[in-house]
Amino acid sequence: MILGPRKGVVFIVSAPSGCGKTTLMKEVLSFFPGQLSRVITCTTREPRVGEIQGKDYLFLSEAEFEKKRLNNEFLECTKTYDHSYGTLKSSIDDLKKKGNVLLVIDVKGAVSVMKELKCVSIFISPPSLEELERRIRHRMQDDESELKKRLMEANVELEKASLYDYNLINDDFTVAVDVIKSIIIAESFRRID
Repeated sequence: MILGPRKGVVFIVSAPSGCGKTTLMKEVLSFFPGQLSRVITCTTREPRVGEIQGKDYLFLSEAEFEKKRLNNEFLECTKTYDHSYGTLKSSIDDLKKKGNVLLVIDVKGAVSVMKELKCVSIFISPPSLEELERRIRHRMQDDESELKKRLMEANVELEKASLYDYNLINDDFTVAVDVIKSIIIAESFRRID
């Protein structure tokens, strides 16, 4: 698929933890090879099984992260679930020169970026909180207290969905992928006045 004439469009995707955004975005990215690049977010949390430095996240120590924050290198940074996350300004600038950019970040970070950059924002919701809990439990990566934190945070994040340009429910993976691809295609052809 060839995207339209607009280049350097920043697409923000947010969703509560467990909504499937990582899996959805991998599928979407594979549809636009060389035309849509994902920004690699920095984090101070430890890598999960299978995560790769520089591919999934830029894993930094607390000291490294704080140094970058003090040097004003982040477009946005936030603390979520006791770990710091941030988006480097240089990452977005470099990727915009090559084409369109995908930024997968939490709601707090997204709201900050929306104030700083012209972007297209997409919010992904679970079909229900019960289904979200089932998905998080199925991943079996979190203990009970962490699961409760994630569900409480999901309620807060879902209240912010109206701040986004597009909202979709991930109740059918194939449909959700098609909707996101359609948004990216349409926005890459949008006329700029």
